[in-house]
Amino acid sequence: MKIASFVGAILLSFTSLVWAEPVVSRDWTSGLSLDETTQKEICWASTQAITGGAPAELMLKFQKDRQSVPTAFLKVWSGLAADPQLLIKMSAQRSNALFLYEPARKEEDPSVYAYAPIEFPALLSLIASANNLEIKSTAAKLLVSLKGSSAALQNLRKCMGGTEPLPLDFLKSLNAKTENLPNQTHPSAKDMLAKVEEAYQSYLQKTAKDKELKDLRATMKPTLAKEATAQKTYDTALKAWQKTTDQLAAEKLKERNLQDGLAASKSELTRQEAELVVAQQDLAQKKAIYEPLKKEMEPFVQDVAKKDKALQAANQEIKRLKNRIPTIESRISSLRRENSNLSSEIDDLDRRISSARSELDSRDWDVRRFNASSEISSRLFHSWEYSRAEGRIRDLEGAASRAEREWDRARSDLRDLERQYDACRAVPEQNCQSQESAVNQKRNEVRSLESRRDQAIREKWSAENDRERIRREIESQVQRELSDLESKRDQAANVLRDLESRKRSAENQQSSNQSEIRQLQNELAYARKKLPELEASVPSLEQALLQSQQARDAKSAAIGYANAEAQFQAASTRVTTLQKEIPALKKTITKTESDLKKIKPVIAQLEKTLEKQTTTRDQALTKLQPLQEALKPSREIESGLLTVIEDLARRFESAKIDYQSHYRQLLGLK
Repeated sequence: MKIASFVGAILLSFTSLVWAEPVVSRDWTSGLSLDETTQKEICWASTQAITGGAPAELMLKFQKDRQSVPTAFLKVWSGLAADPQLLIKMSAQRSNALFLYEPARKEEDPSVYAYAPIEFPALLSLIASANNLEIKSTAAKLLVSLKGSSAALQNLRKCMGGTEPLPLDFLKSLNAKTENLPNQTHPSAKDMLAKVEEAYQSYLQKTAKDKELKDLRATMKPTLAKEATAQKTYDTALKAWQKTTDQLAAEKLKERNLQDGLAASKSELTRQEAELVVAQQDLAQKKAIYEPLKKEMEPFVQDVAKKDKALQAANQEIKRLKNRIPTIESRISSLRRENSNLSSEIDDLDRRISSARSELDSRDWDVRRFNASSEISSRLFHSWEYSRAEGRIRDLEGAASRAEREWDRARSDLRDLERQYDACRAVPEQNCQSQESAVNQKRNEVRSLESRRDQAIREKWSAENDRERIRREIESQVQRELSDLESKRDQAANVLRDLESRKRSAENQQSSNQSEIRQLQNELAYARKKLPELEASVPSLEQALLQSQQARDAKSAAIGYANAEAQFQAASTRVTTLQKEIPALKKTITKTESDLKKIKPVIAQLEKTLEKQTTTRDQALTKLQPLQEALKPSREIESGLLTVIEDLARRFESAKIDYQSHYRQLLGLK
């Protein structure tokens, strides 16, 4: 009824508002008014500063108590002609629709357009920030002045309590994409907005019920926590009790099965022991009849076995020889081919051995004729660098000797001057400056000559080191060449040894093959001779076996041996079977009795444990049940609330689907 009154009163609301001191903000006006139809306070903002076409008015209406969906309407005084929809330009790329809500009934009446709540926040943001709002029709383009719109919207927000005026969560849910929308028989803007209001009322009621449910659960929370603890204690006790109950039942079932099995085994043992006595007596009777007949039949049986063995041996040998002959022939052919190949290989090895021996002789001669000492002396003699080093050493030795002599002379002169200087200083007040100067000058000369001598010695040592380095390099080079020659000689010797070894191996293999060929030829000759003889003997062996079998069978039939043997074997088998089964039964009985002794204390312990666990379980249940009873009324209320919430959610979803279906069909998308 509330939704119906909303739909019916939308048009009237433009004229039924009781104005109370509206606020003018340039081209926009805002205020708080009472809707006389619904008796609800309405926060609104509007403008008539619209150019580019027929006179028009844009109004935004928000119910102060937020119990109805905010709306945006456009009235256009364009006569009786009205477009089915107008387009609000939201950006350069997209526009949103204003649908014809109520066409003009008279020439002087306005046509009313309603805005579907698509991108409502974006529309308010655009109105607050842009300079104008463009609304297109088929014939004109209306420009809505937005001067003062920001202040008007601020007043509207204050009117709504200073908080967000739009139900953003509701609008987001309402416009969430839905697939497979139904077709509306008569899509209209009125029905679309009615479905929006229906969805909003369901949303508000569900929100209230959600809060009621939340508050209820908050009051239940302390008791629920106690119940959860008690339930956990009870579940643990019940689980332990059930586990022990199951174990006890299993052990008792096992005990009954053991008792039944023991009784059955003892009964079966008594029966088999009695049967064994009878079977042994029967076997003794059968054996008394069978043994004399067996002794009488023994020569006939042995004769049949002997002749059968001879026939089988002949047939097996025939089969073996038939298989062996082609194997021998194939092996002989293979060995002959191998020997032929070995002969070719030996000839080739002979040629290679001769060449390798010549190579070894050549390499050995190279080593023997290479005299390392002579070669070193020769290379040192012909080495320009070595000769130059020796010449330099000789020159430096001469220079060093001269420097040594000059140094010795200078030292001798220095000693003479020092004696003269000492003699001068011994005379009182004698001027000895000239002597002192001569001594100092000579000392400097001695030091200089000593330095020259040391330098000459060092240069001589350096030259000797160079000479020694050259000698070592030549000796090392000669030694490398000698090692290279020896290595080549050793390689040639290794090649020769390898070829000779391969030749010996080939000759040995050839000899072994030839020996095997002779052995196989002898075996082949024997097989070819023996095979016809054996094949010729088979008919006579078969005839002899047949006659022996006939004689055995005739004797057996005459004395009744076959029947006596069958009866004896059956009696013997029965006795043997019983002799095996009786000990097995006794073993089973012993084990079963042992198992029964073991299971009794287990059952007693389980019964004792179960008694304690039953008490624990009952105590836990005693604590749990009062809590469950205390929560029962709240749970019933909770269940009722959940049912109502689910119903409201379904009603919201149904209204949402119908709204989106109307919207898309009005746009011509479906």
